[in-house]
Amino acid sequence: MSLTVLTGLPGSGKSKYLIEQVLEAREQSRPVKTFECSESPWLQADEYVRDWRLIGSRVDGLKCALDHFVSTAEAEDILNGTPPGALVAFEEAHYFDAAIVSSWLEASGRGLDVLVARPSDSQLARLDGNAYEELKFGLQCGRCGVREAVTFVLLPDAGPDHPESTTALCEVCDAEVTAEARSEIVDRLERGSPYPGEKTIYQPVELEECADWWCLRPDSEKRFEIMAQVLRDAGLVVGDRGVLEDSDWSSLRYVDIGCNTGFFCSRLRVLGFYVEGVDVVQEDIELARLLGSFVRRQKINYVISDCYEYLRDTRDQVFDVTSAFSVFQWLMLQRTAEHGLECIDWLFEKTGRICFLEMGYNDEPFYDGKLPLEIDRPWVEERMQRGAFADILVFDAAEHGLQRDLFVGIKEPALARAAARTAQSQRGAMTGSPANFEPDPIVVYGAPRSGTTYVQRILNVHPDVFISHESRVFAWLHHSLKVLAQDDRLLITYREDFVQHLRAEFPRVIRDFYRKLAPEASQWGDKNPHYADGPNAGCLDLIVEVFPGARFIHIIRDGRDVVSSLVRKRDPNGNPWATFEAAHHTWTSHTDRGAVFGRALPPNQYFEFYYEDLVADDLAVAGELFRFLGLELDPEVEVFCRSEQDERTPFSGPTRDLKEGIAASDWPQLFKLEEQVRSLELLGAHLVRYGYETEASLAQLKERTANALASEHATSV
Repeated sequence: MSLTVLTGLPGSGKSKYLIEQVLEAREQSRPVKTFECSESPWLQADEYVRDWRLIGSRVDGLKCALDHFVSTAEAEDILNGTPPGALVAFEEAHYFDAAIVSSWLEASGRGLDVLVARPSDSQLARLDGNAYEELKFGLQCGRCGVREAVTFVLLPDAGPDHPESTTALCEVCDAEVTAEARSEIVDRLERGSPYPGEKTIYQPVELEECADWWCLRPDSEKRFEIMAQVLRDAGLVVGDRGVLEDSDWSSLRYVDIGCNTGFFCSRLRVLGFYVEGVDVVQEDIELARLLGSFVRRQKINYVISDCYEYLRDTRDQVFDVTSAFSVFQWLMLQRTAEHGLECIDWLFEKTGRICFLEMGYNDEPFYDGKLPLEIDRPWVEERMQRGAFADILVFDAAEHGLQRDLFVGIKEPALARAAARTAQSQRGAMTGSPANFEPDPIVVYGAPRSGTTYVQRILNVHPDVFISHESRVFAWLHHSLKVLAQDDRLLITYREDFVQHLRAEFPRVIRDFYRKLAPEASQWGDKNPHYADGPNAGCLDLIVEVFPGARFIHIIRDGRDVVSSLVRKRDPNGNPWATFEAAHHTWTSHTDRGAVFGRALPPNQYFEFYYEDLVADDLAVAGELFRFLGLELDPEVEVFCRSEQDERTPFSGPTRDLKEGIAASDWPQLFKLEEQVRSLELLGAHLVRYGYETEASLAQLKERTANALASEHATSV
């Protein structure tokens, strides 16, 4: 029947329209089903949705029943079982995975009216090119009441009588309101603690006016960098986002105990986490809310509470990631040692995956003779041993430019092994290398979006292996010897002599670099899909010249899935990574260049395998990989592979909806029929060459696609 999408700023009337349509349909005794997403932490915290099962609006008394507070997969199942003629309405649709778009389209195509309020950018991208109607709601500025609103601000929560709300603003009023808020924030920071009247802040704030103020914790940025890298290496953050495939939000949850003005809360929110910040100082929380509303433009749940009461009263709530920086020793000073110890234990209980902890020590001048316990590094490590962590990492303050040691507790064994690599690589100190340190590297490559990141993760779980994530050091080597050295502006006389000198010295420089990154590993190398791309032509050959014993691992994936993923993945500006034509060329050229190079090497230097085989039986392929490298299959590799088979982790999003199956293909859904015809023209010969199709099956596929396109054209006429 129809697919209607409701877009516009908060408060523009989308929910009102949806509710009115639902109520009207029910008055007509028409089948109706309403949906909201139970996977959203924000909706889970909304008792109106969670407990009362209601969809509300800004119009007093206008509401309707919420029939299904469910996950994306559950919503798709319910849609599939809904008969034609029904109205299905999705409120706050952006919280559902973008994969649900195919179910909306399918439902509309078989006779349902589908109403979608507030879709995500990813959902709209998937709808592009399909038949749907967009109703865009506008409204006037909530401040001047004259000009059209173009943005909105989330007003700070000022208590139970003044709950958090949004106000739509025109461009002029937005600038004025923001300037007023910034002025208030600066004034309150200068008047507030820790040194009233002085330009001093505890944590950094994102205000130019405070750029030259004295910051008591200038190491905050360093701490966050370590946190972010640990989260990336543990697979909780991909790139700069902690999101699942094709989602504009993350179900991951983070709480910071003693959040001050919200520096770490803001940074984790940027990574896509649902964030809660807790602090007993009301002024700090109010400033964090103001910064969130008018400077950071973020939705974060800030709670005014003593850390003891908060942790005691929320013991049933688990967060994926937790942190407490120099909070509990203050509690010990204000109350008792027992209060502080209970809080530490409760924090560990609250941690679902990773905990970041910092404690002040007795040998610090401020705490000398004041703390009721002797607290030092061994004491904190011993305390964390009680926290059911699979591994504990310690980032030494002096080595990492921190004011205090940073402790990291990791609860899942597979996450622990991966994050341990971060500790090794950031430690950077030469502590010696294994006696059997290999002189030549391992190079992992393949077309982009082929699974090279997952291969790297499998290899790095082994305690004797360290494969860096796209250091691209061998591309640098190639550029240095083959490109820069030929530039007369950079080098003229003694060119050949100098190049030969570099060839002799660079291997040692690179080996030493990797010894520093991973002193405990005996096998080392880099993962980078682009070693086989056009701009790096000749790079693979140069690696063998400089490192004669180098070993190469080449993963190949069905070109249709690579192309789909390249087109689907977006840069920070929302543009596809590659155009349709460029994506196809990327797969054919990378795969050909990598295969031609590798298949000419001796068998003990080249290992080629298929992504589809890997995800069908991770452990079997991992066993072959390590046999190729001359290593035994470590038990932790087996644990990691089995955990991935049980529940897939998106290592390099966007991949696709993992609930559809890791090997499922969305090529037919992503591309229109005429694009599929063109895609098969561009990929066909290579699909046959690499065993994904036979000549006969390819011909049949082309014929079916062409016939479907002809039928579509005939129907449209």
